[in-house]
Amino acid sequence: MAERCIGGLEAVQFFESLPVPEGQEDTFRYALNRIRYEAAKGIGVKPKINKAIYKWHGDTKSCGRCGSGITEAWANYCQNCGTAILKNDYTERKLKERQMNIDDWLNILEGGNT
Repeated sequence: MAERCIGGLEAVQFFESLPVPEGQEDTFRYALNRIRYEAAKGIGVKPKINKAIYKWHGDTKSCGRCGSGITEAWANYCQNCGTAILKNDYTERKLKERQMNIDDWLNILEGGNT
């Protein structure tokens, strides 16, 4: 039987509310950055559409986060970085309903908030 889990955003908020253990500030910060990174992958990004140069070549898609090519039409996650791929308007609307979007998460991961 699987154990219950909280969502990625809730996990980040929970760990941010904890006191930092004395003498382990760096380890705590690194662990919190990992949690933020994993939560950001679950939010998802829109794929980048690469227009074909010639008509007989089809357009290709690549991950909006790492740029890796998405070769399978059924792929829900990037094979390179593991980020969820948003495929249609419904998933994009769900993303907008969340508290933070991927740009906010990437800002945090790049050191905007630590």
